[in-house]
Amino acid sequence: MTHMMWMRPKFRCYTSFTRNNAGCKRQFSLISVHTKFPATMYRLQIQRNSHLFNQQEGKGGYIRDSITVSKNGLVYPMLSSSFPYSNGPVFRPNTCLMQEILRRDYDNQVEEAEASGSTIDSLVITIRKDTVIPPSLILFRNESSRFSLQPSSPLSLSAFNNILDEFYSTSATFTDAMEWMEKHEFHDAFADSANEEWMGH
Repeated sequence: MTHMMWMRPKFRCYTSFTRNNAGCKRQFSLISVHTKFPATMYRLQIQRNSHLFNQQEGKGGYIRDSITVSKNGLVYPMLSSSFPYSNGPVFRPNTCLMQEILRRDYDNQVEEAEASGSTIDSLVITIRKDTVIPPSLILFRNESSRFSLQPSSPLSLSAFNNILDEFYSTSATFTDAMEWMEKHEFHDAFADSANEEWMGH
């Protein structure tokens, strides 16, 4: 497959978020907690299975798969003012910022794969509005359109990844990233502040 690089349209405002500024401080606060998805949401993932890793170990991987593992080896639900900000996979509705992040991350993955001579199989996970979240997980909203799926109680990293895989297998759909971007054009995205609009989808 030939991977085409995405060029950001100039008619949208741009909020920068790159690997270079990943350590900056951000003021996140808990807005709401959900036991089902309040809107259809998406997440870019470099493989089908969940591969969250301990960011303190610095073993690499997709930067947005990094989470904080405590010294006792457990993953706790948390929000933080420093990266990785929350302890679980981040999902967003189809908003301008979500499109910016997804397309830029995909471009970075393509560049890294080309530089290393490897291939990529990036996927977009879709979870539909009103999907019920299992008791072992909880969905936090800690920014206007930013949601993080976290453990509802402390558990090991491997157990967390397994629980996410089980949830995805029953409640999510996987689409090739390029195919998803072709079907969801940037100019059709909602404004991040248009809560009522994207909450209705």
